Amino acid sequence: TLALPKNKDVIAVDAEAYQPLKDMFQAAQDAGVPLQLVSAYRSIQRQDVLFGNSVSAGISSGLSKEDAIKKANLSRMRPRNSEHNIGLGFDILAKGNFYLKEDFKNTPEYAWLIENAENYGFILRYPEDKIDITKITYEPWHFRYVGIEHAKKINELGYCLEEYVNYLNSSR
Repeated sequence: TLALPKNKDVIAVDAEAYQPLKDMFQAAQDAGVPLQLVSAYRSIQRQDVLFGNSVSAGISSGLSKEDAIKKANLSRMRPRNSEHNIGLGFDILAKGNFYLKEDFKNTPEYAWLIENAENYGFILRYPEDKIDITKITYEPWHFRYVGIEHAKKINELGYCLEEYVNYLNSSR
C-alpha cells in the first residue's frame, strides 16, 4: 500500500496520478518488491531551499558561486521547474531505504519498476543514457506520471520525455 512520506512538505500528488501510484505500489508489494515513496509534491518554497542547499554545498566544497549553481542545476531543479512542484514527480526507493543513490539501479525494486511502471503510467524521468538531453544527472529513483498510453510509447521508442515531446510536436 502507498503511504505518503511523513514530511510536512509533502502535501499532495496530482489527482490523476494518485490511484495509478497506489495501484503500482500494491502490485510491487504483491510481487515481493515493496516500494517506498520518499518524495512527492514539494512546495516552491521547499524546492527553493533544496536548490539553495545544493548551491551552498558546492560553494563549501570550494566551487565559485557560478560553478556551484551550474553543478546544482545538474542535480536539482529550480523552483517552478521541478516535477515535484506540480505533483507528477516521485522519488521511489525500496522499502526501508531513504538514500537517493545511484546504486538503487542494482535492486530488484528498480528492475521491477523499469519493467512495470509503464503499465501504471510512469516513466523513469532521468535515464542514464539521456543526460545530454535532460541536462539532469541520472536519477534511478525519479519517476514521472505521464499516463499509460504515453509511458508505453516513450519506452517503446526509447525516448526520454524531452525527446517524446519533440516527437509529438513534429507529428502535428
